[in-house]
Amino acid sequence: MFSAALDAAEGDAWDRECPPPGDPWWGTQWGRLAYTVTLIGIHPELGLDGRHQVGQLLGVPTLLLLEAAKLANGRGYRPKGRAVRMVVEALPSERCALRPILRVGFLLGAWGAPLRWDAEVGRLEPLAYPRFGTPLPQRSTQSPIRSTNSIRGPPHLAV
Repeated sequence: MFSAALDAAEGDAWDRECPPPGDPWWGTQWGRLAYTVTLIGIHPELGLDGRHQVGQLLGVPTLLLLEAAKLANGRGYRPKGRAVRMVVEALPSERCALRPILRVGFLLGAWGAPLRWDAEVGRLEPLAYPRFGTPLPQRSTQSPIRSTNSIRGPPHLAV
């Protein structure tokens, strides 16, 4: 998920011509980069409350997300890649990043409520918030992100 952004941070643009099947392509890199910027809470149009909630779920300071959002607002793919790398490097190393990212994606409306397999009872259970053990809240009808049908672009923030 982060390969497009990490390559962009290093100035490594994917092939801009139509590459052979299986090779990375510029359109894919740009789309994944835009999606990742949105998913980790650094899209410039995300409000402070939404950014704070994302920061809590990811375990990173809101101030870091604000700084990364300013960087991500720069022109081109390199600043966006650097902004994503800034957040990725700040993720707590003592835990897997998948669960927090699943929670953030749900909060921002990218997908439905994340579930986890409970082997003890033999069924899928809602993924709880890590600090409180409470289930995820219901998504607001005023979600900061609305999905598009475009396969090239990320979800777009409601304005």
